[in-house]
Amino acid sequence: MITYTWSFPTLETKPSVEGLTDVVHVVHWRLRGEDADGVSFEDYGTVTMDPPDPENFTPFQDLTEADVLAWIAGEIDVDERKALVAAQIERKKNPPVVAKAAPWA
Repeated sequence: MITYTWSFPTLETKPSVEGLTDVVHVVHWRLRGEDADGVSFEDYGTVTMDPPDPENFTPFQDLTEADVLAWIAGEIDVDERKALVAAQIERKKNPPVVAKAAPWA
């Protein structure tokens, strides 16, 4: 079983958009997966956000990690990203190619 952890190290903001302040424009995300053996892999990317809906705007200081995760889940295929992380963990555990020194070296 793989445990997945999301993090959002940087939220790029625009100081002002149509009277709203500190509007998140780009979300930098990381998805880390770790299996029971401690083998891990981290995927990362960015999502450029659509302009905010003033009726449903959350002030920057009130944002939660769950809010931001919900935003990016609407923009990227979360299951696909998790599958990529799982595949990379499997590749680390069972590499398809192994470099070896020549036997005469």
